[in-house]
Amino acid sequence: MVSNQWLTVRSLPVFIEHGLTDACLSAQPRENLEWSLLCPNVMKPASKAVTLLDKPGENPLTAAADAPPLWQPSYLNSIPVLGTYISLFGNALRYNTILEDCADFMAADLENKDREFVGHRVGVIEAGKAKNV
Repeated sequence: MVSNQWLTVRSLPVFIEHGLTDACLSAQPRENLEWSLLCPNVMKPASKAVTLLDKPGENPLTAAADAPPLWQPSYLNSIPVLGTYISLFGNALRYNTILEDCADFMAADLENKDREFVGHRVGVIEAGKAKNV
């Protein structure tokens, strides 16, 4: 059986392209390249119109480095064989985000000097989606 820790940590990046990008970036010495890899789940635009902003908007996202933020452990994990996968799927459904919120998060992070996410995969979730699975 696959461990919950492995599923949680390796669920970022979710998509094959993220995995390839992560492998390439991780192979680079940090002194040569400062990077972070935003690994959202599905992103949907808030509207079809494109609006240019002077500064990042309010950012309703919660982020974590190298693990999905606000991951909810579930009693479903105790079900043999399928429980971990059901729990993973239930959690993954909460990680859909708004495209503009991800763009605002990236812009705000570029202005931020604390370097919390440099050299890490960054998972995001809307702050209001912290509920039990």
